[in-house]
Amino acid sequence: MLGESLIEKVDEFDYLGILLGNKNNWKPQILKSELIQKHRAAAILKFANCHSFHPTSPVLEIWKAQAVAGASYGSELWGHTNCETLLLVENKFLRSLLKLPIGVPLLPLRLELNIPSP
Repeated sequence: MLGESLIEKVDEFDYLGILLGNKNNWKPQILKSELIQKHRAAAILKFANCHSFHPTSPVLEIWKAQAVAGASYGSELWGHTNCETLLLVENKFLRSLLKLPIGVPLLPLRLELNIPSP
């Protein structure tokens, strides 16, 4: 109770855009970030395919500014060890943008495109 009001127990709570779970884990926030990144990746790829941009053009800057920044919001709290899911989405985005097969290693590609690896 808080004063005369009962406080409702919830499984997760959205505070300043970060989902806090009742089990002291960051899974709800990570899943939310992954979903944000997937939606933004799809929109950016659609935009890039419509306008036939060269991969090193503004498309990568849009990716960094929108998808990466939005999805990693709050990552300082949930730790960089939980970023594997977001990295997988980013790798899939880069392969789709550049039309590369799955077997192509991404580390040299990241160096070439000036995209840091976590």
